[in-house]
Amino acid sequence: MQQARRVTSQEPTSRQLFLYFLRLGTVGFGGLIALAGYMQKELVDERHWITPEEYKEGLALAQLAPGPLAAQLAIYLGWVRHGVLSFRYSAASASTIKNERATKAIPTSVPP
Repeated sequence: MQQARRVTSQEPTSRQLFLYFLRLGTVGFGGLIALAGYMQKELVDERHWITPEEYKEGLALAQLAPGPLAAQLAIYLGWVRHGVLSFRYSAASASTIKNERATKAIPTSVPP
């Protein structure tokens, strides 16, 4: 049985969600765990794009899933709002850039 999707006061478009997660993944500070706090502050408290119940459910499920917490949470929140297409690019934009920056910071060779 499929649950009815809860509608928030301001329904974001797929593009708005993509740009939000892209910005968060690019300039977010504090690591992937800290990004979950930014998501709550911005998406739940300020923009009202996600309900508190959806956020709490997503955070609980993200903690159970392997991988970075923020990426798992972005996947869930994108899926809740816009289905399969959105959850794919939400995760990609939130985590790929962070991983790219972290990889560049790690030296690939040992100095003599």
